[in-house]
Amino acid sequence: MFLSALGVRPIDFPELPPAPQIALGRAVYRRGAGIDRTLFEDRATLGTWFDGRIRRAVDTATWVSPSLVARWYGYLAERDGWSDEVIARRWADSRKRLDGRLTYVVRLAAFPRLDPLEFGIGAPPRPETIKGVRFRLSFAPPARRFHIPAAEVVASTLGTCAAAFEKEDPAPVTGRAFFSLTELAPLFLADGEADEPDDGIPLGEYYGAVYVASFPVVPAMRSTKSLKLTVQLPSKREHAEFQTRELLWTPQSRVPDEE
Repeated sequence: MFLSALGVRPIDFPELPPAPQIALGRAVYRRGAGIDRTLFEDRATLGTWFDGRIRRAVDTATWVSPSLVARWYGYLAERDGWSDEVIARRWADSRKRLDGRLTYVVRLAAFPRLDPLEFGIGAPPRPETIKGVRFRLSFAPPARRFHIPAAEVVASTLGTCAAAFEKEDPAPVTGRAFFSLTELAPLFLADGEADEPDDGIPLGEYYGAVYVASFPVVPAMRSTKSLKLTVQLPSKREHAEFQTRELLWTPQSRVPDEE
């Protein structure tokens, strides 16, 4: 087992980063895992693509939660030797940018459908399916004793398209960090690191888009058990559910196996 209990996942950014999550980020680095392993349950798969051999997660949603940011900084602190003052400064920057809102980074792809018998492309991509996307966040307030639970409270936004891709193979679309090419990148880059821009050359049959969706925090969100993000595409809906009760990992815990 690698968990000890369930705790309340903070929605608001406290003045100081949560120490258990900082410690967990450090532990992920010490065990030789990549920094993406600090995303844990804050990253959800919305959709997959069959590459001719296996199904790969190509549509993802990442909740930029206080816990995620703290784990990320713990990893960088252990890797790069950050002092407590550096952690505090970086946390203050994130708190200023993210507190009071729920922020999600959504990466979408429109790839050609490949023939499993390796006879070539079975169907061309449909890049129009990842344009004009709308996002909705819903949650159910907790039921009161002897009363039927209240209906879901819903917030909706168009979000911001931070980047669009058209490439000759899937790696340049799916291979970037979740925050790459968004306005959030400075919060996650190591000191002195740059978020290299896309070459911007529209060529190929592999399309991608990166969106940032942000919703204001309302008081009832602090007592709900889960949040559901709905991504309304032109031809379908995709959903991701994020629990607001999280596993209390410890530095002695086993880092969960990579998917």
